[in-house]
Amino acid sequence: MTMFAGIGDQVCAEPTLRYAVRCRDRGEIDHLGFASSAPSLYSHLKFDEVITTQYDVNQWFIMDTIPRVQGLSYEHISHGLTNCVDASSLYAFRMQLPTEDREIRITPTRPIEVIAELFKWKTILVHAGKHWPSKTFPKKWWNDVLFEIRKRGIKPILIGSNVDGNRTTVNVDNTGCIDLRGKTDLGELAWVCQRATVLLSNDSAPIHFAASEDPGDRENTGLTWIHTLATCKHFDYISHFRKGQWQFREVNYSLGGVWDILGFLPNKESDVRVDNTDSKLVESWLPDPKEYAEAALGRL
Repeated sequence: MTMFAGIGDQVCAEPTLRYAVRCRDRGEIDHLGFASSAPSLYSHLKFDEVITTQYDVNQWFIMDTIPRVQGLSYEHISHGLTNCVDASSLYAFRMQLPTEDREIRITPTRPIEVIAELFKWKTILVHAGKHWPSKTFPKKWWNDVLFEIRKRGIKPILIGSNVDGNRTTVNVDNTGCIDLRGKTDLGELAWVCQRATVLLSNDSAPIHFAASEDPGDRENTGLTWIHTLATCKHFDYISHFRKGQWQFREVNYSLGGVWDILGFLPNKESDVRVDNTDSKLVESWLPDPKEYAEAALGRL
């Protein structure tokens, strides 16, 4: 099983990995190897072999949870038009998982105590993601959201990191905020997202972490309210089945998205330009920042 993709895609592949482990335990797979750039997130799953270096493609039957561009899966399954969890199982097993198997479970890492203590109280996490123009919002809009939250005496908790200069966060005004940007690793980010009261985000990785359960504390995790701003991929395709419900505690607040103007045919990559969207058009998809902030405050 391979998982070489963005962090959000890797998180959403966990149910497929869990299903593969169960197939191995039933004797349907003899030897199960696992290759990922973030294997610690899946330490609750027991593989026969965890591969962190190059592997010989001639010695393995490879099941990709995210397709290689040259593969048939890429030609027939559109990632942009498929639910995030379903995509991985369709690529790997050519099937959707049973409904009860679609909940995401991620092994987190408890952060240092000064951070963990914050989550004894009700909290608002804010991830002001910056990546493609189709999901990068103006600094002023984010600052207005933060201002409205602070005005009510609540300190927003900022999360995110600079992945590669291209995937980072908007340089918002962090006055009066608790700024955890760049101060958590992936496991710690999963821990805080799983335990926040509400998450405000326009990027998929924190959304998927927030929807996941901690395998060691399932009763108290996977409960985060997720206030999505889905402007790049349609909300239906980045939302989740959890706690026995579809889109449990998930609300999309965007007023439109790139799907309104672009085609997502699976074999027409050149027609999908999420990386080249007019900034004024993106702004027209954003809700009033005061209303967005007040919706989050109403969850506390």
